[in-house]
Amino acid sequence: MAYVFNNDVQTDLAADLAAGATTITVNAASSPQENPPDPAGETAVLVLLDSLGGHTKREVVTYTSRTDNGDGTYDLGGVTRGQEGTSDQSWSTGDPVIQALTAAPLDDIGKPLVDTPEITYPSDGATDVETVLTIEGSAFSPLYSTDTRNYRRFQVQVAGGDWSTLVVDNQEDADNYEVSLDPDTSYEARIKDVDTDGVGSDWSPVISWTTTAAYVSQPTIVSPSGGETSVSTSPTLEGDAYDVTNGTTTDYPHIASQFKVYLVSDGSEVYGSGELSAIESHTLPDETLSQGTDYEWEVRYKGDLIGWSDWSVRTSFTTKT
Repeated sequence: MAYVFNNDVQTDLAADLAAGATTITVNAASSPQENPPDPAGETAVLVLLDSLGGHTKREVVTYTSRTDNGDGTYDLGGVTRGQEGTSDQSWSTGDPVIQALTAAPLDDIGKPLVDTPEITYPSDGATDVETVLTIEGSAFSPLYSTDTRNYRRFQVQVAGGDWSTLVVDNQEDADNYEVSLDPDTSYEARIKDVDTDGVGSDWSPVISWTTTAAYVSQPTIVSPSGGETSVSTSPTLEGDAYDVTNGTTTDYPHIASQFKVYLVSDGSEVYGSGELSAIESHTLPDETLSQGTDYEWEVRYKGDLIGWSDWSVRTSFTTKT
């Protein structure tokens, strides 16, 4: 919580204050004393006393707004009563009101403005972790509740590095971030938060894990292939069956496919399917290709938790004239 202070704040109650009341009315301070500060949405602390010398009762309160009534008094709003071990009590007109450095603000001294986050997934030392995974972290935790996060920085490196060569280095205003990594590889990760004032936390403790050895096998083209001729201008592109190396298709099922077609003459892409459902053949829309032209094409498959395969080796064909 951010506390707002003025020097030499001293005034008194302009009206009786009942226990439980959430607005306090005070008189304007007499020079050289200062009025209670306007917290402008933050929090200010006041101490109510029955006497400035040898008081017999005391109450610490906080408030979040100040309104000038224009008659030599101020209303202090958003009051929270009976703080820091004191009790919510009734007070009389003229009782002193001062601002003092109480235990709660003192307790904040030396604390970091942004707490150090922790990675909650994957767990440190985990093995056989999916290659497409979400790095999950604890929630953003500033010292003062009004502070907001600008971004969380996610860094991943191959285990044993010095953080100069990174596999992932991204800034996101989110607790979690999805990454796609290589199979059968050991990685390390760390995260840190930075608030909108540019204040950053320390880096989280580094965690390490090893990804599964499973990966989607590179597909092989079935048809059209091998320089086939007289192919339709809207052909059906067919790859072989989806398969997983060092794993099973049950553990890592087929979830998506992608097809691309290129001109042989200049290598330019003339058709891209985008990410499609888990299919092994795909028919191009009518008249996508030109007649009597040489093309080549490729396909790749995506497995759940282990991501995309390599693209197949391209193969060529010629459309009919």
